[in-house]
Order: sequence, then structure tokens, then C-alpha cells
Amino acid sequence: WNVATRRGTWSAGLWRIFGYDNRTGSEPVTTDLFFGHLHPDDRVAMEATIRRAIAHPEPFEFAYRITDAHGNARSLEGRAVPLFDEKGHLVRLVGNTRDVTGERASAERFEKQEYLLREAENLLSFGSWEWDLATGDILWSEGLYAVFGYGTDNRPARITFGVYRQHLHPDEVDRALQRNAEVMREKGGFEGEYRILTADGQERWVHEKGIVVTGADGQAVRLMGSTADVTELRRYRAELEQRVADLNRSNADLEQFAYVASHDLQEPLRKITSFGERLHRRHAAELGTDGRLFLERMIEATARMKALIDNLLAFSRVTRRPDTFVLTDLNAVLAGVRSDLEVKITEKGAHIEVGPLPTLEAVPGQMEQVFQNLLSNALKFSRPDQ
Repeated sequence: WNVATRRGTWSAGLWRIFGYDNRTGSEPVTTDLFFGHLHPDDRVAMEATIRRAIAHPEPFEFAYRITDAHGNARSLEGRAVPLFDEKGHLVRLVGNTRDVTGERASAERFEKQEYLLREAENLLSFGSWEWDLATGDILWSEGLYAVFGYGTDNRPARITFGVYRQHLHPDEVDRALQRNAEVMREKGGFEGEYRILTADGQERWVHEKGIVVTGADGQAVRLMGSTADVTELRRYRAELEQRVADLNRSNADLEQFAYVASHDLQEPLRKITSFGERLHRRHAAELGTDGRLFLERMIEATARMKALIDNLLAFSRVTRRPDTFVLTDLNAVLAGVRSDLEVKITEKGAHIEVGPLPTLEAVPGQMEQVFQNLLSNALKFSRPDQ
């Protein structure tokens, strides 16, 4: 680049980078040509770079983007050095430029993947690691530093097994050493949970999963894997187990209450029913019309109460005895129900069609109640003219 004429020369290789495959190195390069290919967002920075190079002549590096003659976007990097005349005046800038489009795209993809991985590690509280058995160095990802309680200002300069061992809970050290020996011997995958102490002394549970990488001779050369903080997960699991235990205990108490309540209510109800029937049988004539009506309604209410208590008792027995499931022929069950409802069926003139029913594992009494309810409701709520 000639500082006085503001013109330059390019080698054939640089012409090709800018998309001019047939140009030679002898053709002049003008400012308009160069800036015509420059990405608009890089123009101000490039002008400042040129002014700075002229004002303070010293070697410098630069990076910019262009659109070549074929319309392709390219990323370029270069380096320039100043040349002076015998009086020490700057006369030229010379240098080289290379196309780094592929490298920049790869770097951007890598940076994006690293960003996504960091975000995933931060969100899920895990990190990855690699242990070089030859050097003893262990490489930790940013997520793993966070799992062990390290920030950017307090982390060890070098991670080794000794550093890792210091973080093991005292009760886990022997088990960890035994596990490492087994891993080295079996040379396969491994997985497990154990406790650690973070940099600030907090006790945490972690889940570790990894593999052993072997060399051509079959010997282990490194271990690699991931470690996740599962402290909260274990806490949630413990709370869930406690809630299930509490629920089971509550259900057992409820079943016991249902059994005791229904059983204990049987005797006073029998007395009410018995005395009501005696009163109706011996003194109905003395009670008058209203008295008999009240007494009959009382006896009907006690009958309904007895049915409710019987159902409650049956329910408590079912929940207390889950082994009452037996092979039950539903055809026989339905036949029994039809026999019980024979009078109502006749009164209604009902026609009942039954296809073949299966034999299945069930509580016979409950199956009987199912068909009893179905048929009773059908008979009760049928239209008078049908």
C-alpha cells in the first residue's frame, strides 16, 4: 500500500480471495475497490486502523469481512508492517492476508456449542471431566467447578486425584478407592452416587457416570465422564417416600376407623330396629294414623342406615383383605342377581338379554353389587309404557 498515492498492489492469491480469479498482481488496487468489498459494519474500524497505522507506524494485525466478486461473504485476517525511506518517513505498508471464513465458522459453531453446554451444565447442575492417567491431571468443565463450589477466583491451579479426594466425604473415601480399583480392573463403564464436601464445606450428593479409555495395549490411559449434583433430587425423593408412608398410614387408620365404626354401630342399630318393630307389632293400633306413619318412616330409615353400615363394613373388609380376589364366573353372578330381582322383572315385564360373560379375578360381592346396581336402576328408571 503506497501511502502517498493511496494505491496498492495485490498478489494473484489475494485477487482470488476477493473473487477475481483472472487478475494478476500487477493491476493497481484503489481505495474504492477495497472499500467496495468491505462489510459496511467494518468500514469505520478499518478506516481507524489505517489512520492509526499512518500516525504510529508499527506492525499491526487486523480482521474484517468482505463480500467477494461472486457475492460470497468471507472473513479475512492479516498482518502488516511499515516501510520507511532514508529519512524515516513512512512510504508503504506491506503484509499478507488470508481467508479464515471456514475457521471462523468452525470457531463460531464451537463457541455456540460451548455456550449451550455451559447453559445446560448450569441449568442441570452437572459437569464433565477427563482424567489423564499418565500425567495425573484431571480436566474439569466449568459446570463441574460449580458442582464442587468453585468460582473463577478460588479454584485450584491444577486438579489431581489428591484435590478430588479432599472433597470426598470422610465416609466415602474407602469406598471411592475400592471403586477406582474395580474400575481399573474391569476397564468398562461405571456409575454410582456418593457424597462430597464443596469448597465452602457443604455436604452434597452427586451422581457419577463414566467410561475407561484404553490404549492399543489394552491398558487404561484415561477416564472420562460426567458428575451431577443430585442433592435436591434425593431430598425430593425422601420427601416423596415420607409422604407415601404418611399416606399409607393414614389409609390404614381410615380403614381401621371404617371397620370399627361400622362394626360398633351394628349393635345400637339392631336395638333401634328391634324396638321399632316391637312397637309397631304391639302398639300400632294405639298410635293412630300419624303415629304409625312416623314409626314406619323410622323403621325405613333404620333399614337404609343398616344398608349404609353394611356397605361401609364390606368396603373396610375389602381394603383390609386384598387377597379376596378370586376367579369369578360373571355368568353365575348375574344369574343370582336376576333371581333376586325376579319379582321386579316380572312386574315391569322386562326383557333382559345377556351375552357370554368372562371368568376373571375379582371380588364376587363387588361384582354382584355392580350387576345389582345396573339392573335395579334400569328397572327403577324405565318408562311406564316401555
